[in-house]
Amino acid sequence: VFRIALHKKGTKPSGQALPSTLGPAHRVRPRPIKPARPFHPVRPSRPITIRPSHRAAFPPRPRPVGPRPHRPPHVGPPHGVSHYGLRRQLSDSRAADLIIKDYSNAQYIGEVEVGSERTTFRVIFDTGSSNLWVPSKLCRRSCNGHVVYDHNASETYSSDGRTFHIQYGSGPCFGFLSRDDISLGSIAL
Repeated sequence: VFRIALHKKGTKPSGQALPSTLGPAHRVRPRPIKPARPFHPVRPSRPITIRPSHRAAFPPRPRPVGPRPHRPPHVGPPHGVSHYGLRRQLSDSRAADLIIKDYSNAQYIGEVEVGSERTTFRVIFDTGSSNLWVPSKLCRRSCNGHVVYDHNASETYSSDGRTFHIQYGSGPCFGFLSRDDISLGSIAL
């Protein structure tokens, strides 16, 4: 345990650490300081193209592995999507190219279109969130120079009726929740 020697106003500090009298002390030698690595700003890498595969909400039926398919006794018979009252929204053969830029495996950025007027936004794809945040036309100062979403201009907009206020490390985010069509490539959600 060490304590730092204080100095009086107008004098220079000695820069020494004194052993504490409050408990056991031992001598500690500082490690040599390693030179810092040169700073490399995050640079975007080559864009990657992802071909999403569109599957039903439930996994496909198991395929036979040998002469007879094996199914554990605790697993019931596989059923198709229609058995559960669901319908396929997209066929398996339909795919859309979506260009996503990979920034050092830390962020994946791509474009989405929102609303009937198909306003294009560059967004960070975040698999840890179920929400899509886009700047609103009602946003003033912090949204200057950005593309904004005008809910009044979209024919497919519907009000959710709830407001939100979230405090992030970079500052607060607040507004109201909305529902509208979103397009990824040629796929409308």
